[in-house]
Amino acid sequence: MKITQSQLKQIIKEELSAIINERFDSAAMDKYGGVRPQDDSFVVGQAQEVFDRKPEIKGLYNTNNGNVVLVLPIRSVAGVNAYAIEFYADRLEDRDYDELINLFKQSGFKAYGGLYVSVSPENKERLGIGK
Repeated sequence: MKITQSQLKQIIKEELSAIINERFDSAAMDKYGGVRPQDDSFVVGQAQEVFDRKPEIKGLYNTNNGNVVLVLPIRSVAGVNAYAIEFYADRLEDRDYDELINLFKQSGFKAYGGLYVSVSPENKERLGIGK
């Protein structure tokens, strides 16, 4: 099987993108207590349309009462998939929250008010949500 130069460039670009996202994820998750939700299909679906329309977007985030959701695209030859990371207010200090939002902006991620932002499992339990 022969691979054209443009196909090879695309494969390298995809692999680099995956490595960058993986490094960002692990660093942000370790430092700020981010978690991957058990089911991110709803919020990913909201972001998917934007990623499909605007391939230059590196990531989308939204905030609500100190809770933050970040959705990152995974671009491949087959199309664009995405996944979410959540950061919860009850696990973030104010300084960390500001630092996290600045990190998103510096990384080229765009604020997008159309993303659903959930609360932490602890707060859901405390508020009696989802029972």
